[in-house]
Amino acid sequence: MGVGVSGSSGGAEGVVGKGNIGVHGLANGGSGVLGESNIGPGVYGKAIDGIGVFAESQSNDGLSAGTNNTLSNSSNAIKGVAAGNGTGVFGLSDGTGVGVTGSSQSGIGGYFKSQESSQLALEPSSTSGVPTTGNHLMGELFLDNTGVLYFCIQNGKPGI
Repeated sequence: MGVGVSGSSGGAEGVVGKGNIGVHGLANGGSGVLGESNIGPGVYGKAIDGIGVFAESQSNDGLSAGTNNTLSNSSNAIKGVAAGNGTGVFGLSDGTGVGVTGSSQSGIGGYFKSQESSQLALEPSSTSGVPTTGNHLMGELFLDNTGVLYFCIQNGKPGI
């Protein structure tokens, strides 16, 4: 299989598309759009009043990133940087799923660092006392609306 559209440049745009969809790539089994660069970003998205890059999937991860850096062991697969008071990385689950998950094969699953503030903040629940409903997992933390912190020591409904 060959390439449907190819562009290269020595200093300006290699391919320019204008309209509701500037560039559309469709592939049966391969990459719909592939961006490669020797120095800068392989793919760059910029929006004045919208989302710079949007990813969506009906049956898999909406966005997957990885590093293949043989020069350094400290590359980040995804790095979120926000200017001013923005949030570097934000996770949201519209259902019962987890908003943000961290996992490591042999290292620490989550690491939080701050030079001048708390490393972690929990927003208090709207209720007071230990949770009385729902399924809970050993290791969960729960902060009630009076500032009391509960630690779940046994899986169950509601846990202990």
